[in-house]
Amino acid sequence: MIAGILFVKLRTFLVNQSMDTTSVIVPFSIMTPFAIYLISEMLGCSGILAVVSAGIMHGVNQSQLKLTSTNVRLVTNATWQIIANLLNGIVFVLLGVTLPTVINQIMPYSDIFILELVGFGAAIYLFMALLRFFWVKFNLVQTNHHRDATLKEALLTAVGGVHGTITLSMALSLPFTAFGKSFPYRNQLIFVATVVILLSLLVPTIVLPILLPKKKDQDQDTFKKYQGQMVNYAISKVKNDATISLVDRNYIIDMLNSQKNNPATNRKEIREIMNRTKEIEAQVVVDALSQGQISQQFANIFSRRIVATSGRGSGFWKRLQYLFRLQTHRFKKRTVSKKKKLPEGFNNTINNGNGDKDRLNLIRWWKRANKSAR
Repeated sequence: MIAGILFVKLRTFLVNQSMDTTSVIVPFSIMTPFAIYLISEMLGCSGILAVVSAGIMHGVNQSQLKLTSTNVRLVTNATWQIIANLLNGIVFVLLGVTLPTVINQIMPYSDIFILELVGFGAAIYLFMALLRFFWVKFNLVQTNHHRDATLKEALLTAVGGVHGTITLSMALSLPFTAFGKSFPYRNQLIFVATVVILLSLLVPTIVLPILLPKKKDQDQDTFKKYQGQMVNYAISKVKNDATISLVDRNYIIDMLNSQKNNPATNRKEIREIMNRTKEIEAQVVVDALSQGQISQQFANIFSRRIVATSGRGSGFWKRLQYLFRLQTHRFKKRTVSKKKKLPEGFNNTINNGNGDKDRLNLIRWWKRANKSAR
């Protein structure tokens, strides 16, 4: 805590000396927790707890840092957001690496003991949820400046409390040995921490959709009404501005008027059209390959691109189906049936690896299929 106060004072001194530039404050901000961690470890204390305590003091004295320029604060916040996301990912990777070892060492214990550990984790999660609930309900934290928090708001805050990085970091920071012996219950504590983290991730996923209001479709008529009012207001302002030239004024008014008749985009329909387009595209390749208009090598390259550019919806599984159909031609003889007449304009000779002919034939076939689909 003392180190946290000293670093806040030092940063305040840099700001007062007009040294609040990104090249000074950002590196200073990043190096501060590492310096506090190393100092604490040199003194024989817990480096993680020291950094947490220093962070609390930094938050308490946040008002002293408000004189920092806006640009520096924006860059600092963005930098720390990136670092926090990276560290969160690293911590959960460590959890994935450590958990199998912990589980293997816990498995020899009795089932009752393992259930007790799971119960401990559930009890800790429940206690933390209740603590967050009463903390909000008794207005120890302000969620709304105009009124007290409602029961639903307190419940949402309690359920939405996700545990992860700090919980796991403190569990993983337990030493392997203490006083020459194995640290007691280290694996069990990590297992309990994992249960708490998993519950904090799973419970909100199930409960929040029930508590939160259902997503409503946008009222397009109301949207168009207010959009029209906004456009009319902007047009009136442009007309009343005598500093705008006649050419620019007419150009701006035309652009604003075009927004009135611009319909809202239906993303669902666009997605369906794109999926259908991909299906036709894949079918064209299958048909062209079966007719010998393109080579198997070109079809393989194209099939990989189809799967790699898969979007949302059932189109992905459709593309896997076409991929399977394309690959089955690898074991078949690519010949053109003499009984079936090819469409006019196609090259009736079998292409053996000529990429230009493959592309030309595919483009022709695609245009015909696209015209037929329309």
